[in-house]
Amino acid sequence: MKNLKKKTFITFLYLVSIVFLPWW
Repeated sequence: MKNLKKKTFITFLYLVSIVFLPWW
């Protein structure tokens, strides 16, 4: 369960960087 939460967090960071990267 803890590992799943970490993976979800990594995926969230990845999606956020994809969204925000074009603005830089």
